[in-house]
Amino acid sequence: MAEKKIDGVVYRYDKLPATESIPLMLRLMKTIGTAKGIIAAIAAEGSDEERDAAALGAVGEFMTSIDPDEVMSIVNDVIRHCRADGEPAVLGVKPQYLPEALKVLFFALQTEFGSFFGDGLELAGLKQTANRPISALKK
Repeated sequence: MAEKKIDGVVYRYDKLPATESIPLMLRLMKTIGTAKGIIAAIAAEGSDEERDAAALGAVGEFMTSIDPDEVMSIVNDVIRHCRADGEPAVLGVKPQYLPEALKVLFFALQTEFGSFFGDGLELAGLKQTANRPISALKK
């Protein structure tokens, strides 16, 4: 179980059982494809502000080549597994707006897959990239 206060709301995310986590990971990987910035943002270490900046900055990397319906399906599936101030999280309610929704999404993805992607990045030699601030990745 992980908790994070985002825009005044306490969000909680409990890791999924493998029977749900594996299919979600495969859908996520298929959807984001080779968007290394997204994977690096999920695996990023550092302060909440640095991780949020990496996550928000990475979104633009793949915006032109995505299937909007599949992305919305994944976002809804991930957020519905969160709780907002003790109640089920509902996209469009809590979180209500895009910046908050992206922060909640990446919080949940970091909780679910952060260590997995972090270990994978280390094996692929990309761990240093994942731990650099997003401003350094743009150079």
